[in-house]
Amino acid sequence: MVSADDVAVVIPVYNGVGIVDRCISALLRQSRVPGEIICVDDFSKDNTYEYIKRRFPNVTLVRNGFNMGASGSYAKGIILAVSKGYKLIWLLDQDDLPSRKALEELLLFPLVGKAILTPILVCPLLNSVYDMPDFSCGVFTWRRPDLNKPHEILLSNFSGMLLPDKLVDFVGVPSPKLRNEVADWEFSIRVRSRGWRIIRVPRSVVYHVGGKPRLGPRVYKRRYLRLQKMDLTRLVEVASSKLVLISNYSKERYFERGRNITFLLKSIEIPSCVKIFMLKWILGTLIKISLFESEKREKMRAYLSGLLSGIIMT
Repeated sequence: MVSADDVAVVIPVYNGVGIVDRCISALLRQSRVPGEIICVDDFSKDNTYEYIKRRFPNVTLVRNGFNMGASGSYAKGIILAVSKGYKLIWLLDQDDLPSRKALEELLLFPLVGKAILTPILVCPLLNSVYDMPDFSCGVFTWRRPDLNKPHEILLSNFSGMLLPDKLVDFVGVPSPKLRNEVADWEFSIRVRSRGWRIIRVPRSVVYHVGGKPRLGPRVYKRRYLRLQKMDLTRLVEVASSKLVLISNYSKERYFERGRNITFLLKSIEIPSCVKIFMLKWILGTLIKISLFESEKREKMRAYLSGLLSGIIMT
């Protein structure tokens, strides 16, 4: 097993006061504490940088001179971690809560060949697992794999990705051009196109709590803890949430989402089941804007403009 001292965690942070501290606290309570935590402040508009520096003086802080988006911030943090000699880089979002043994279980996994590892990613607000296409998916059918066994997947979120340092030489880093939306999917596709695999390790669990609740049912703590079967901890600070018909996506973010998804669909060779997954995601976004968003007309116009822009994006 690789020592946790050889692991650097990279967390992009934007307006993270009261959010990222939960993630950092969870990392410091890991059964295998990582060697270094690198927070990349993405030109926050609040005092996030000073807040982290004051509360967690041992965390390495990097500040962007302008807003690069999560993808550019991940890239910056990965390059820094590799330059410091870390063998493994663990990616997390600022609103992630890794379970106590999340890193340990990834380090214990008997890795063979060129591969990156990723945990089971759980959304406690919706009481569900983030499903990603894998090799059990057909073009028009969706069969969930056995989540109790390790399995190879076609796409992954950035949340919880464990990257070997040598991956950077073969694959590169996340694309700053895509900023936020679907940059993790583009990176996943690039990883696989260079002959690497993405393996999901079920004993490692990361909870993507979210900085602000969007549409979600009332979730009680006892129900949430039933979901957390493998590692009952007290890391979770979310006890309940109300049904909230809101979204915190801006018109600019919807434009970016539309542009990036059509860019991926037209420019990269991807399996048919992944294309269907992405097309369903486009439809789901259209429904979400129509039913749940404020400023529906403006945000719908921005999203449709983004879809068209992605066709000519190079």
